[in-house]
Amino acid sequence: MTQEESGLFQVRINEEGKKFIRRFATISYTMMVLVFFESAITIYWNVRMLMVTSPLADEAMFRVSLYDHIVPYLSMTSALMAIVSNFYYLRFPRVLLHCLEVNDEFGTNQAFRLLFRGAFIFLCWLILISSSLIWALVIQARIV
Repeated sequence: MTQEESGLFQVRINEEGKKFIRRFATISYTMMVLVFFESAITIYWNVRMLMVTSPLADEAMFRVSLYDHIVPYLSMTSALMAIVSNFYYLRFPRVLLHCLEVNDEFGTNQAFRLLFRGAFIFLCWLILISSSLIWALVIQARIV
């Protein structure tokens, strides 16, 4: 294999690519603030829901189901997963840009590990949210 063939699959990031990485960093900061805000409210509401659900169970008009007991915990878990996922998205462009500036090939590859972890946690978040949505639709269909 000649030098030209081995260089065929090398990726080089020019200034335009770095500009988009910086834009991604800017977006990731905005996303983190919004996710943190939404997650804090979600956790607060669900803690309050857990505190209020117990007295309502005593009333004959309101029957607390398994769904009612589990949903607050699912929502809080979902909120925490969103924060962790966005933390990885926030770190990715900073680490990538730093490694590109110091020409650290190993570090650049490791930066993509951060992106993968964020995407994996986001996928788990999507599965959790989709499952709880399907569960809610099934319960709603039984009531109607």
